[in-house]
Amino acid sequence: MLVPVTPTTRKVIRRASPAPTARLMPVPAPVGGLNFRDTLMGMAPTDALVLSNVIARGNGCEVRGGWREWATNLTHSGSTEVHSLLPYHAANPVNDKLFAVVGGRIFDVTSSTSSPPTALTPTGASGQWQFVQFQNTAGNFLCAVNNGAGFYTYDPVGGWVKRTLIAGPSAIDNITSIAVIKRRLWFTFQGSTQAFYLAIDAISGALSAFEFGSLLKHGGNLVGVASWTRDGGVGVDDYTVAFGSKGDVCVFSGYNPADAANWLLVGTWYIGTVPTGHRFWAQVGADLFVLSAQGLVPLSMLLSGRFREGDLQQSVTSKIQPALNSAVTTTGASSSWEVLHLPQLDILLLKQPRTLSGMWVQWVMNTSTGAWSTFDNVPMQTATNWRERFYFGTTDGRVARGICCQLANTDGVLLDGTA
Repeated sequence: MLVPVTPTTRKVIRRASPAPTARLMPVPAPVGGLNFRDTLMGMAPTDALVLSNVIARGNGCEVRGGWREWATNLTHSGSTEVHSLLPYHAANPVNDKLFAVVGGRIFDVTSSTSSPPTALTPTGASGQWQFVQFQNTAGNFLCAVNNGAGFYTYDPVGGWVKRTLIAGPSAIDNITSIAVIKRRLWFTFQGSTQAFYLAIDAISGALSAFEFGSLLKHGGNLVGVASWTRDGGVGVDDYTVAFGSKGDVCVFSGYNPADAANWLLVGTWYIGTVPTGHRFWAQVGADLFVLSAQGLVPLSMLLSGRFREGDLQQSVTSKIQPALNSAVTTTGASSSWEVLHLPQLDILLLKQPRTLSGMWVQWVMNTSTGAWSTFDNVPMQTATNWRERFYFGTTDGRVARGICCQLANTDGVLLDGTA
């Protein structure tokens, strides 16, 4: 007789899963700065896609300083936009001055105030003023020019004085830029391919002309001249650089354009479309950096033959070039592009116009490492250094101080100290 056997249930012993464990991993600081050039997998671990309101240092990232109001209620002829800030550094610091230009009127903003006094209301003035500081045996002068108002100087003794220029173009007040090159003042004029210069150490009088038109292979007019001090100082080996509105760059050696034996063409180059205006270059150490659609181009690369048109990898802005090129292309027609060297922070600042979406963005390069970051939400329409401090003007009638001086870690502190 067969008896059914009930099967026994076999139990499977399950082992408990190991408890999850945490592991500490070092994450390097983004000291390499922004990188919009490489793929995410190809980026170095020290690069970043967002690096806002900090400066990438060699040993970490430094949060920028805040800013506060310095002068308010700047308005003239219905305008509140601060077009220019004009700093004056006197032989005696007691006589230092800071001026702000709004709607063609020049205000004295040397002292922090809500009621800035008027310093000058020149006839025909509009938009930006360009300026240099110039010293001769007669004194130490702030020299400022405007396309419409002409050429003015300021010094503590004579105040603001309109200077007479002779033998220049017929529209003698339509001056677009000014430069000091080997003890001479140089000028460019609206729509002209000529640069004009005064006698050595002169601040008025007869102008002499030099024609650059045949060297501007891409057309346009002359928008500025500059002195390139290749050794970081001022000497006989300095070059004269001329910029064409379509991106041509002409470099000359020598000090007297009237003497062919003492005025030699070093070369001409094309660096791409440059922004409208006359503030798209800056001297940093022994190099002159020029902003164009191809990036920030050091002129030393031109002379050494390392610059090749269209090769964006060579630019010091190569890691941010996709974003910068878009910014220059979309806002290059605005005259409010500025390139500023802030030695107190060891940075080069590219101040672009307000974006089409209404955002304020400034590009910041550590001049020691070449790493890039951005300053965001700082309403910077124009900017300057004065007394080793950083000042900027806004579109709503204010001058502010901060960023490089740790006045506060808060933005927008009012004159009365409240945030």
